[in-house]
Amino acid sequence: MFKCNECSEIFKEWEEDSCPRCGSGDITEDIYPKDIDGCDNCPLYKNDCNGGFTSSGNGVPIEPPCTSWTDDILIFTGMYD
Repeated sequence: MFKCNECSEIFKEWEEDSCPRCGSGDITEDIYPKDIDGCDNCPLYKNDCNGGFTSSGNGVPIEPPCTSWTDDILIFTGMYD
């Protein structure tokens, strides 16, 4: 995951010299909870997390990991492996 520090756009892949949204070259791989505004731009969605609240086959509620995040934790694909 990559984040444009100028416009805060988050990309799953980035192979350009600049952000396709704003043109900035200030791109980082550091993603924090404050950068994520929903499941669609979360690095864990569909990789380590199914998104949203769900339940097991027996009906036991399962919370997504984001419910326990603090503002200073770095978010990345595979962080729960």
